[in-house]
Amino acid sequence: MGPLRGDEVSYSKGAAVIKMLADHLGPRDFRDGLRHYLKKHSYANASTEDLWLAFEHVSRKPVREMMKTWTRKPGYPLVRIAERKGDLFLRQSRFFASPLSRKASRDATVWNVPLRAAYGKRIKDGVLDRRTVSLPKPAGKGWLKLNAGGFGFYRTDYPADFLRRLRAPVADKELGPADRLNLLRDAFALAESGDLPTREALIFAEAYRGEEEYAVLGELVLRLAQTEILLGSEDFLDDYREFARSLLSDAVGRAGWMPKKGEKALSKLTRTMLLAEAVRYGEDEALRTARKMWRGKRVPPDLRSAVYRAAAQYGGLREHRELIRRYRASEFQEEKDRLGGALAAFRKPELLRKSLGFFLSDAVRAQDAPYLLAAAWRNPAGVRLTWEFIKKNWREFERRYTDGHLLARMMEAAGYMTRSKDARDLRNFFKKHPLPAARRTLAQAEEEIRSRAAWLRRDGAVLKRWLRGRK
Repeated sequence: MGPLRGDEVSYSKGAAVIKMLADHLGPRDFRDGLRHYLKKHSYANASTEDLWLAFEHVSRKPVREMMKTWTRKPGYPLVRIAERKGDLFLRQSRFFASPLSRKASRDATVWNVPLRAAYGKRIKDGVLDRRTVSLPKPAGKGWLKLNAGGFGFYRTDYPADFLRRLRAPVADKELGPADRLNLLRDAFALAESGDLPTREALIFAEAYRGEEEYAVLGELVLRLAQTEILLGSEDFLDDYREFARSLLSDAVGRAGWMPKKGEKALSKLTRTMLLAEAVRYGEDEALRTARKMWRGKRVPPDLRSAVYRAAAQYGGLREHRELIRRYRASEFQEEKDRLGGALAAFRKPELLRKSLGFFLSDAVRAQDAPYLLAAAWRNPAGVRLTWEFIKKNWREFERRYTDGHLLARMMEAAGYMTRSKDARDLRNFFKKHPLPAARRTLAQAEEEIRSRAAWLRRDGAVLKRWLRGRK
């Protein structure tokens, strides 16, 4: 739930709001409300208001009033837990992924937020329908988890002591997968927004060393990778990679390289994901095994992403030529996607430049090139190179992609740049080379760049000292 683009408002936010409402009403009333709505408006037109009325008729809850702000107002709330004179309070405000947007906004929306709070194993339900309400405190040193079950469409900001108390129920898996995922996602979103120091988000992430659930591990992998891109030009990037490598080492060891008899499909997906990340962060055993497989005759399909990435990240010209040879020879798009992703992962500038040139060659389908270039842009070694390549070859991009929509997708990755001057450069370039189809995308990318630059100014020095002090 970061900045929402175009159809994400309809699909992502819409789905999240309906899911939240379904949990608030309960499965029976939600199902019966849908039946009432479909029966009453069969063979006729209906509006969103009619749907809320149907749910209200069945549940006897004020659904129309509750949903008014969710569907008519932009954004979604941040619910902050605060202590004052020994009492607890909840205070809501609009969440902004960018502190720059928050500073410029005067949004005073008050949402009707369905609440479910877990005090250990005890659940308390309610609705936050005002700016501020009081909240019972957990007993003694007990823990409190807001948005229990993860159904609510909002961020939660905990006091430092409350967040620390949640580390044990995460590590011990006393909290279920949905709650563990929700806490991790909120922690890193709040680090980006400036509401939580990035160091604290990483410290909290250490509670996930024993994590085994695929969805939760996927979130952890995603957030670690996003942080790596943020730190891509910093002189302590290797210190961060050592941290990420250590954090994932237990999960990588459990996954192993070889399938286990009778394992579930999710276990294979978990292995594929984790081994690619082990290679990304330079885990020694993973690199040795991947290189050995690279030299072998056949690599199992589910391990190819990791093996190809190892060949690219730590290889040279010979590996680059072999990846291109395999790309040209393959008849399967799935295999080309893996090989293309590896070509975008080279860390040596001269080889990554060759990959960028290859992406614009006749060997790569025109509809695939923007996505491969975006992948190179997400490579910490390729953030600057890719932008310079795009500017240098812009006439070719204009010739190839006349409607601009694929270019708009590619330009989403521009937001991974991290210097304020990159934002100015982006704006000035597209003043000279207008791209109407990407107007909103470029505005969001510019804001993301400025936010990342502010993020590094805010947390970079502290993060550097903390990472180096861990050794």
